[in-house]
Amino acid sequence: MNQQNSTFEMAVFGARVQQIRKARRLTQEDVADRIGCSLSYISKLENGKASCNLSRLLDLADALKCDAAELIFGVNRGSRAYLEAEVERMLGDLTSRDKELVCILMASMIKRSKEGNADHAIS
Repeated sequence: MNQQNSTFEMAVFGARVQQIRKARRLTQEDVADRIGCSLSYISKLENGKASCNLSRLLDLADALKCDAAELIFGVNRGSRAYLEAEVERMLGDLTSRDKELVCILMASMIKRSKEGNADHAIS
């Protein structure tokens, strides 16, 4: 990876950090305190002027109460919107018969969940 791509990726990463931080109504100082770093580091990180290692990434995700994947990829893979879009995308690749089988499976899962048997394997 060349320096230009690395700089761009850090700028995108930093923008995600800032966006999530602001959405959580946290200040840069709040985040710095939570992960044990300087306010200057958080500022540089958000401006794409600093990078972070894996350990710091996990601390940052914890401080921001988000998934590390959301910081890296910009997608909250646990969000309802993401999951619904993924299901829709995957269903589009199936045959009508396969879609019917998915519906049967989902109905069974919903029934078990309502009965309080969500942790039991399908028999």
